[in-house]
Amino acid sequence: LTYLDNSGGRSRTSVDSSPSKPSRLGLRGVEDLGGGLAAIYNVEAGILVDTGMQFDATTLWSREASVGLVSRTWGTLKMGRMPDLSYTDLGVLDGTPMIEGGMQSGYTGFGRPAGQPGPPPPVDLHYGGARYNNAIKWLGDLGHFRAGLMYALGREDGNDKMWGAMLRYASGGFIVGAAYTRDNFTTAVFARQALLIKTQYNTGSFTYA
Repeated sequence: LTYLDNSGGRSRTSVDSSPSKPSRLGLRGVEDLGGGLAAIYNVEAGILVDTGMQFDATTLWSREASVGLVSRTWGTLKMGRMPDLSYTDLGVLDGTPMIEGGMQSGYTGFGRPAGQPGPPPPVDLHYGGARYNNAIKWLGDLGHFRAGLMYALGREDGNDKMWGAMLRYASGGFIVGAAYTRDNFTTAVFARQALLIKTQYNTGSFTYA
């Protein structure tokens, strides 16, 4: 519910969908295959609750569309359309990262290719979950550590390829994690990479991130 005190000289009250985190419609499932192995699937669409339309008009399952296997020994292997490792797999609350570079929207850290005058162009907001098609993702846990690797094959024209890695340490209420992503998600900018380091501490009553 949004209230705007001045919109063209008058106030306005409306029902809006969040531009960054819209409502979701989806299906998730787990099928036990025995021997410590399970099959999983996850399909999610973004829905605009004020109009009933898809959040992404061109892609129904715009948030995620993946299938995979989970093994108690070898971790989780997923394939399909998925967000990068920094979004949810890092497992740290979405506070402000200590280090943030590359794909964050805006101009900092970007430059045009040589010979192109003018300021560097803005880019898509990759931090917060860029989704990649034709991707393979692996996640594994060993004691206090979680590791992840991801690779997207991209389209036939060679665009939308990416690779990423993450490492997280958790002990007690303390978590620290780092994730790196490099891609050619957009051809409008020269630099296309992101490094994030996040920390979180839970005292039981409060969580600091």
